[in-house]
Amino acid sequence: MTCKNIAASIRWYQEVLGFGVDQTWEVEGKLAGAIIRAGDIQIVLNQDDGKLGWDRIKGQGLRSHCTGRRRGRRGGSPARGPARGG
Repeated sequence: MTCKNIAASIRWYQEVLGFGVDQTWEVEGKLAGAIIRAGDIQIVLNQDDGKLGWDRIKGQGLRSHCTGRRRGRRGGSPARGPARGG
């Protein structure tokens, strides 16, 4: 997720939602991104470079990647998802 102020965004996710920081990286000595985690949820935050303008509408594009693990049977057979188009 692209952030206007990556440091402030990381703090918000930590203080408000309880995320921890798994990894950070820098570009030319400046914080450029972070992978944050809360339980099984992981979010990648990136610093906006401003190339499209600082006043552009945020959130018009979002890339998401979802993975999951089965932790035992919960009310259905393994074929239940594919039978419903999954």
